[in-house]
Amino acid sequence: MAAGTLERDALTPTPRISVLMPVYNVDPRYLREALDSILGQTLSDFEILLLSDGFDEPSADPASAVVTECDDPRIRLIQNRGRASLIDKLNQGISMARGEFIARMDGDDVSLPDRFALQVRYLDRHCDVDVVGTQFCALEDSARVWSHPTDPIDVKTELLTRGCVIGHPTVMMRRSLFCDPGIRYDPRFQHAEDYGLWAMLSMRTKLANLPEVLLRYRCHAGQVSVRMHEPQRRAAARIRGMLAAQLVPAREEAIIDLFERQFAPGLRDAGRWDFPKEFRPLLRQLSTENRVRRLYPVSRFDEFVREIWLHQLLRFGKGLLVGGRRS
Repeated sequence: MAAGTLERDALTPTPRISVLMPVYNVDPRYLREALDSILGQTLSDFEILLLSDGFDEPSADPASAVVTECDDPRIRLIQNRGRASLIDKLNQGISMARGEFIARMDGDDVSLPDRFALQVRYLDRHCDVDVVGTQFCALEDSARVWSHPTDPIDVKTELLTRGCVIGHPTVMMRRSLFCDPGIRYDPRFQHAEDYGLWAMLSMRTKLANLPEVLLRYRCHAGQVSVRMHEPQRRAAARIRGMLAAQLVPAREEAIIDLFERQFAPGLRDAGRWDFPKEFRPLLRQLSTENRVRRLYPVSRFDEFVREIWLHQLLRFGKGLLVGGRRS
């Protein structure tokens, strides 16, 4: 165990699932609701790694009282002295997990009772898929649903063309993925660390989503997507550029620059008219390489490239003139 870490742990036989639930100064009411939704799963063979931090005195941690109330040996409370980042806690949880599968859960969301049973059944039946998420809805309004693709080909394609299409708190992964120490949540993509992991994994394996809504997501002003919108947007644009750069690795820097200008405008002085003259040839090169390597469905990738080009024509028209005519 890492120095500066305290763990309350009733070690049980190796569970089927390890649930990673990082928390920091969470509202005890929300945490109890989240834990109860896991403890009430129809598939009960799991451990919960409740990763908490920021308290010099462990007893001052509100998570400690909630765990005591729950009184369930499947909950392992890991208390880090001092403040750790979300990425550090997630990677710590991966290293401590004992289950065949690793599931994610936030300390203020609610999983529906059949979530684990359906995800495990899917992974057992689809040995070529290593990551599976679910659809999810707003906890405050079940009619507000986040709809994500289910087929692995669609998931891989839309990770590039649309963005992060796997809900982090809905996901379940095979722990065997992390036998490779290079596969972890990456600090370079802080505030979009989940998207960075899915992008990395999409280069190696298949990812999918179940069609069912199996998690209720709590929306509030303090969540990362609200507080850190611009840094998250820039990290996501960079991730999309890295995915596209698989096609032309030698041009990675230029491709990432292209995607940051496209998907995070204003963050790299994107309003200037001296837009790189190689912009259109670079898009053509991406399309050509994809036709050869078939990393993405050709027609969908070409349509994606056309949309980028048309968008840039509208935004940077003056900078895309060559000899008084559009290139």
